[in-house]
Parts: sequence; C-alpha cells; structure tokens
Amino acid sequence: MALTIDQIVKASKVETEEFEVPEWGGTVLLRGISKRDQQLIWKEASGGSDDPTDMNTQILNKLLLQHGMVDPAVDDAAFEKLSDGYAGTLDKIVLKIMKVSRFSDADLKAVQRKFSSSTGE
Repeated sequence: MALTIDQIVKASKVETEEFEVPEWGGTVLLRGISKRDQQLIWKEASGGSDDPTDMNTQILNKLLLQHGMVDPAVDDAAFEKLSDGYAGTLDKIVLKIMKVSRFSDADLKAVQRKFSSSTGE
C-alpha cells in the first residue's frame, strides 16, 4: 500500500545532531535544512542564479549557519564574530550542516570547490 502524505511528512522530520568542534572545546547543536529553507538559501546566495558555482560563499555560509546551527543560535552579529575565526572550522560546520540536511553529493562537491577557490586552497 502506498504511503500517505501524512506518513511521509512524519518520516521526513528534519533531524538535529550534536557536533563536536574540538577547536572550540565543545559541541554545537545542528539541525538539517528543510527543502523550503534550502531553496531560499540557494536563491539568496546565488543572486537568483540556478548555477551553484555562482554562489556568494559569505552569504551561503551565513545563511547555512543561521538556519542550521540552532544552539548556539547564529544571528548577523554572531556570524560577524565567528567570521574572525579560522575559515576551516566554519567550513567544517557548514559542510556538516549540509550532510545532516542530506544535500546531494553534487551540491556538497560544488560548495567544497567554491570554498577551496574562494580561500585559495
């Protein structure tokens, strides 16, 4: 028997995960990004482009952290403070948020390439 929409919605509940950040000496609570939020993030970070390589990585980082790091919460001021830390630490958290959100391998690779090209790695 085919699933109902209610059964699918119940099974698709966005998960949370505690994530160890040794550089910070503790953990943060991450939440997966919903499809609705993903589409809003992509649209804002890419300026409306459908090409993931057109994304502004600063906007992408900020939005993924704001939507995906729930404890502690990240507002604009917190993002500015966190941006003064090591790039690799924030990139690791952003990529983990994408994995918790079950983003496609293609999306993960495109963002990783964008991070590498924007940091010169």
